[in-house]
Amino acid sequence: MNDKRYAARHRARMSKALMLQAQQNPENTDLNLGLPESLTGFDFNADCPWDKITRFYPEFKQLDTQQLECRLPDLKSGQEILFPKGIRSAELRMDSFTVNPMKKTIQLNVLSTYTVEISLSQTTLPALWTFGIPADPAWLIVLGTLIFKSDFPQRTAGTSGSSTYLFAKSVVL
Repeated sequence: MNDKRYAARHRARMSKALMLQAQQNPENTDLNLGLPESLTGFDFNADCPWDKITRFYPEFKQLDTQQLECRLPDLKSGQEILFPKGIRSAELRMDSFTVNPMKKTIQLNVLSTYTVEISLSQTTLPALWTFGIPADPAWLIVLGTLIFKSDFPQRTAGTSGSSTYLFAKSVVL
């Protein structure tokens, strides 16, 4: 990746997500988790922005305080996923995790992973991905990653893939 501004871009987005915390009562960090929703849409690969290669939007619905549901439409190359030249397939991976950025020791708690292969010749059927949410106060985040696969070993950052935060929300029970 040649994005020399990545660290600054991510730091700025994280600062925005944490900004609300500074304005609230800092004594009860379990209830003042900031505004993680502002992370949604951050592009990890500036050379290949998520919204330039995808034309689908996962639908997230919190079923209750302990479960999140993600609905994916059918995915077809050239329609919902735009492959760069020379790309024949891709892997869509979505990882859900919780993290409490207000703790002294920050730990990432991986909850679930969903993976699907997308090819030029085949449509991927709609999918439903459901996973449990722990009872600890934290940010619940879903990270989407699309990794392109090519017959050519030398790829630029623009053809390697893209990642973004697809979902982010405070979980306060």
